Amino acid sequence: MKTETTTRESEMFRRAVVVFLGVCVLFGAWITFSFGGEQVTVWFDDGATVLAAITGTILCFRASKHRPAHKAFFGLLGLSLGCWAIGEVIWAFYEIVLDAEVPFPSIADVGYLSAIPFAIAAMALYPTTERSRATTRVRSVLDGLIIATSVLFVSWAFVLAPALHQGGATPAETFVSLAYPVGDVVIASVALMALHRGQVLGRLPLVLVAVGMLANAVSDSVYAYLTQVGKYSTGDIIDLGWFAAYLV
Repeated sequence: MKTETTTRESEMFRRAVVVFLGVCVLFGAWITFSFGGEQVTVWFDDGATVLAAITGTILCFRASKHRPAHKAFFGLLGLSLGCWAIGEVIWAFYEIVLDAEVPFPSIADVGYLSAIPFAIAAMALYPTTERSRATTRVRSVLDGLIIATSVLFVSWAFVLAPALHQGGATPAETFVSLAYPVGDVVIASVALMALHRGQVLGRLPLVLVAVGMLANAVSDSVYAYLTQVGKYSTGDIIDLGWFAAYLV
């Protein structure tokens, strides 16, 4: 019976992977070649990204219900995705309903940035088993610090420093520009450090969550940079990172 259940779940996972890859290819091709024109591409981009975030939110809350022992982890992750989904709905409202350019910063940034603390809390509370050897725990901490330092260095070189020295930026613009990459550095570090700890849920779920968070972090950081130099608009290839992140 257990073998049959495992086989069925494995088959469902393989199908999900195929669907995931297919829709990501479709999304990437659409925003690259602007099928239907620029306006249609904006609608498609905004609508598909909203659906991806909402889907991820629903599945996280569903998992928190069916895995009571891990309710906090999935619940916080669902709240993170939900906040981001709200931000994306507001962004889409500006572009689709109001047919206006989204200001920076905007109310949408409140939703996006609110997702960061929930994501950090979720990864910090990921259920793990304690490792008995003190040397292993120390090594995990040191590895995590090395990862955090490396990510921070790259983010500083390409995003933080240019944003900080950007001339003419208001305090609000500077704060939001720095909040994205700084928050992403913390998320990436916590996610990667969690991979060093024991696994209660199994390694694959944590790997998927970490990959999604890292994809989101990359898109967030590039978005902050492109916004500072005035080169971001909906339909940019970095939108694929957000779309894929929340489907993962």
